[in-house]
Amino acid sequence: MTMVKYDISGNILRLQSKYSSNTSRYNYLYSIV
Repeated sequence: MTMVKYDISGNILRLQSKYSSNTSRYNYLYSIV
């Protein structure tokens, strides 16, 4: 269970990082993915 938690946490951190790099381009989640 802990492995899943770390995986999800890592994915969220990557999405936040990508969003922060260009907030005007990534208005919606599907534009990031």
